Amino acid sequence: MTDSDLEPIGSALGHPLDEKRKEAVHDLYDLPPDILQDAKKLGSMTLSYQLLRFYTASEVWPWLTRFIDDVVQSGSDLRTWRRGGFLFPNLALDTLVEHDVGTILSVLNPVDAERWLQFGPNRHAWEVEESVSGAPAVERPSLRYDWVEPPEVRRVMSSGSLDLVEMIDIAVATRRWMASRIAARCLRFGGIERFGDVGILFASVFSRHRLSQDAVIAASAALREVHELGPTDREVPGFRGPPTWYR
Repeated sequence: MTDSDLEPIGSALGHPLDEKRKEAVHDLYDLPPDILQDAKKLGSMTLSYQLLRFYTASEVWPWLTRFIDDVVQSGSDLRTWRRGGFLFPNLALDTLVEHDVGTILSVLNPVDAERWLQFGPNRHAWEVEESVSGAPAVERPSLRYDWVEPPEVRRVMSSGSLDLVEMIDIAVATRRWMASRIAARCLRFGGIERFGDVGILFASVFSRHRLSQDAVIAASAALREVHELGPTDREVPGFRGPPTWYR
């Protein structure tokens, strides 16, 4: 960045940038308040980005655009910005039905005494095959803005509006999630109610896949729901029958 690039910033702020502080910030959580205020005062994504690149080390540059969107322009609190979050398995359904519950949950690297949670099932999200609906999850308060999600994990940022409940029987919770996703896939084939038994369902929908016993339990329970409780256009399949059906 040349001096000519910095001139518009100095003109807009009414003072030059401090050369002694160039590239001194190695963690965005440590950004000095006066620099943050200057970035807000500029009112320009481009100028704010150039200002922050001047004062920060290169290792934080990949997060500057999101930082400007969230903190500089939208006013998120720097102290809590992208801290924590809830993690759930990010597995394609074709992969999910091949694994047992233990393998599915292992992608989250759970630790002893960690609370198991479950996202509330959501009918609209379920209909569009959004995998977060009903997913098992763990909370990780220590996560930072620079934590990078592994491919098999998704992160949902902490929010008071999230519908999460604590789960005692995580195996049942995970099988319910599997059942709901299997039922959602069946929408492409006219709905799960079209299938008479698990064998026919899997032969039609997952013909190329090796199935886990947990997937069989989940699909059997989802079929039992629709055949004994009837079809529904409001509830989420997989979350209607009693826990005993999922054990």
